[in-house]
Amino acid sequence: YLCSSSYDFSIKIWDPSTGALLDTLTAHTGPVWTLCCWGDYLCSGSEDKSIKIWNPSTGALLNTLTAHTDYVCALCCWGDYLCSGSSDKSIKIWNPSTRALLNRS
Repeated sequence: YLCSSSYDFSIKIWDPSTGALLDTLTAHTGPVWTLCCWGDYLCSGSEDKSIKIWNPSTGALLNTLTAHTDYVCALCCWGDYLCSGSSDKSIKIWNPSTRALLNRS
């Protein structure tokens, strides 16, 4: 898959070999600033202060992670963990499988 995020609050999933739009994911209530693949999942961070975890094959929203007090502008995977950065000047480390926040800074 090729995924793109948008100021229109959506995420689009594309077939890179054909350019065809496969799905549009909508659940955020603000612009989507960052995307990250974590195993078979797609993670998205938004101005709505949330991180959403998706199954890109089905388009299903699996989890929503909340702990930031301002928009989520960075996501990266680190082993089994998901790291998020926010304009609230914090970095959070998550276990996306359990939705557990592993740090409070």
